[in-house]
Amino acid sequence: MINPNDKSFRNYTDEAFIYGWCDDCGNGVVLSDVDEIKEDIDKLYANFCAEHGTEPLYAMCEIVWKDEKFIEPSPVTVKLSSDADDATDEKIFFYCDGIEDLKSLAVFGVEDFVITSCNYLTNEL
Repeated sequence: MINPNDKSFRNYTDEAFIYGWCDDCGNGVVLSDVDEIKEDIDKLYANFCAEHGTEPLYAMCEIVWKDEKFIEPSPVTVKLSSDADDATDEKIFFYCDGIEDLKSLAVFGVEDFVITSCNYLTNEL
């Protein structure tokens, strides 16, 4: 376990590279590298656009709920536009306005969750 405040090593567990322990607040936290996540999204986006000749409509992402520090057990679907579609609404976890907005979800911000990885981009649900 790593203390995220001073980056000191505490102990090694089976999931040591996923979680950290904060001595200040006494909580386990999910560790993520925001810059790395943003770079991964940029690479996925560039590869998708090059391969398909169009921008993706959806991102399949891993998230952590901020308050509960709960990792969502399966990837969630983020629509890369704010256009609602009654046919797919029940499948959409979150709507954002493009790839830059998606990358902003990797930063601890105003939403109730944080993206910890983007698995892939797609145009199909």
